[in-house]
Amino acid sequence: MPSLDPELTPFFRDVVRTLLSPEPKAAIGSAAELEQVFREGERSEFWRMRAEGHGGRHSRAALASARDTVFCGRDAEMAELRAAWSAARAGEARVIVVTGDAGIGKSRLLEEFTHTVEESGEESHLLAGSSAPSGETGGFSGFVAAYRAHFGNENAARALAELLQGAEIAAETLAALIAGDGKGSDASEPDQLQAALVETALALARRQPTLLILEDLHFAAQQELNAFLALARAAPGSRFLLVGSTRPGLPESWQAEIERLSHAIFIGLSGLTEEGSRHLLAELLHSETLAEEVGDELTRRSDGNPFVMLEILRALEGRGQLIRRPDGHWVKHDRHAQVRDMALPETLVNLIRGRAAQLSPRERDVIEAASCLGFRFDPLLVAASLGITPVALFQSLAALEHSHRLVRSGEPAYVFEHHQVQEAIYSGLPGALRQNYHFAIAEVLEGRALDDAGSAAIQGAAAVDLCWHFLRCGAPDRARPYLDSALRHLRVTYDSRVLVALIGEALKHEDAFADGQRVDLLLRQAEQLGTAAVGKSGHAMKLPSSSPSRRENPDHGPASERS
Repeated sequence: MPSLDPELTPFFRDVVRTLLSPEPKAAIGSAAELEQVFREGERSEFWRMRAEGHGGRHSRAALASARDTVFCGRDAEMAELRAAWSAARAGEARVIVVTGDAGIGKSRLLEEFTHTVEESGEESHLLAGSSAPSGETGGFSGFVAAYRAHFGNENAARALAELLQGAEIAAETLAALIAGDGKGSDASEPDQLQAALVETALALARRQPTLLILEDLHFAAQQELNAFLALARAAPGSRFLLVGSTRPGLPESWQAEIERLSHAIFIGLSGLTEEGSRHLLAELLHSETLAEEVGDELTRRSDGNPFVMLEILRALEGRGQLIRRPDGHWVKHDRHAQVRDMALPETLVNLIRGRAAQLSPRERDVIEAASCLGFRFDPLLVAASLGITPVALFQSLAALEHSHRLVRSGEPAYVFEHHQVQEAIYSGLPGALRQNYHFAIAEVLEGRALDDAGSAAIQGAAAVDLCWHFLRCGAPDRARPYLDSALRHLRVTYDSRVLVALIGEALKHEDAFADGQRVDLLLRQAEQLGTAAVGKSGHAMKLPSSSPSRRENPDHGPASERS
């Protein structure tokens, strides 16, 4: 099962691919050669040869997704890109910014788009580069990578002099920047460098329709963002399509300037739908039956993020839960096993917890308490359970959203950036701390309910909330008065998965219920498991749910998510 970390730059991904390649001609020959490649980076002979090997003047090396998986679920976005390219070829320049989370498929979309451009056989210039977080090449790493791959290191000066006749200074400046000798990267002349980058792109477009793709703009220095904006402003009237890709979080002022351009379009990529996920899984697993069986749960666990989906599949394979047969088809080792019973892949858990390690103490308190409420959470309930003011709470949430990309704002609830973020944070809590969070939440919920009515009137979803948190904090005696009401509510709303989970949580407390009560709980649990046991073709049925939030994440805070 292929695996690529979406945090890596195209250069590093290509080095890793080469090291893992079984082809002798693709190999890096020695440790000394590898050291030289890393020392020189995108100025190395290795990277130049990789770029030239992707079509000479078509620099596709930066688009290093390598089409490991079937392309699916992006028909609308592909149509927008194709329409923009048609307009650009006709002299109506376009600018497109593709946004989406890491691993969502931005590079895969652009790789497929460039493939269709090349397959058309039409004369064009195709350049692609990726911004590097290192800040090399004077803050213009994406532009330089694209131009270096297009013109080459050795021939850049001559090619640029020919292209930019009458603009010798621009040609010399850019040639020095591409060569990486430092002469073109003086911080005192960013305007001159920017002008050279823009003029070169437009000069290419005067010769042939030109497509320039700059990936990973979230890594770009401010100078590179300024150059992108300057080129976008200068493009009208040319046969030029400028495409940038980025994760959310670029400066709002920069995005606003792009949005003001009448020829600019933002394309936001969200997760694959259940149908798209099943299509992808059917191709990967060579089994439509298995894809149908695990597709819904994998879509939920991954939020439709293809990278996360692949990591979960790799984890299932590594644990022996999925097995590939000699004919290439995949099967479950235990046909009764459920995907929802598996833990998150260690690679994802470490990635998420690494981001959480950068939080301040208050931010950590907020996100840990929120994780006890589930994927969707009430911010005011978090504030009350932590004993902090709403202002302090929303200040922390703003940092968690804009600086750390761990949560997203909504009305009236907040949600975690991904289901796996919530799961990783929650599973990482020490047992005692997790219990204290649940107890504090339960106390607030019970106080609210008693203020509104009285203990006898606490029913329905409120009873479910109280039972869940009191059971999770190890206080079954506090949960017992509300349990019958909670189970009745879940039964009449057909929320079978949450009902089974709640009974399971109650049964963990062996001494809290008399034998008769335990038998009654077991019978209720068996009854609900029976209603979900068989669906068409022998698959588990998709159970109805009283709210989307419960269906999304029944394992943590089943009812409080919609508070």
